Amino acid sequence: MNDKITTRDAKAQLRQSLQDLCNDFNSGRFSPILEADVSAFIYHRLITNGCEANTAYLATRICGEAERSRKPDIVIGTLNKSQACIKPVLICELKVFQRWGHSDQQMRQRISGILSDDIPTLAELSSDLPLGRIEIVVDLYTSAQLQGYMTGTWHGESRIEVVARECKKVGASLFWIRDPDGAGSINVEEIL
Repeated sequence: MNDKITTRDAKAQLRQSLQDLCNDFNSGRFSPILEADVSAFIYHRLITNGCEANTAYLATRICGEAERSRKPDIVIGTLNKSQACIKPVLICELKVFQRWGHSDQQMRQRISGILSDDIPTLAELSSDLPLGRIEIVVDLYTSAQLQGYMTGTWHGESRIEVVARECKKVGASLFWIRDPDGAGSINVEEIL
């Protein structure tokens, strides 16, 4: 087991994994249908990019937070076998806005989930991990009016600006994967 994994190293592996996601999506090698597909892809790429398999976890328990019913989507850290939990160096919440297959109501529920579930989870974990808490928004949605669901408005404000403001309040980073110009290629932007 690698007890020397750092938040900086884990974040670098995550950045590379997100870039790999963009590259494989853009080349047609990866076509996710569900958020679980994206989580699994990121996990796979983390391992491929050098993160040891016994340090990367999906939807798992954080040490000291055993009573929590909601588990962070992606966690990198050290396994505590006696308590069956992870001492994290990186915690990620993930939301995917699909290009197809979701109604407007489902899309609204997803952004509401970022604001009511993901960001509060990242805030609650700030005492365990002051740095290394990340919201990842994979925005594959396109329409005649929008290049990404997050470019629209939420109660009169830009959706991405609302999410960025809330992430900033809790000291979390924000990665936004999207097609910025409607050309069909996605890329990753580190907003915070």
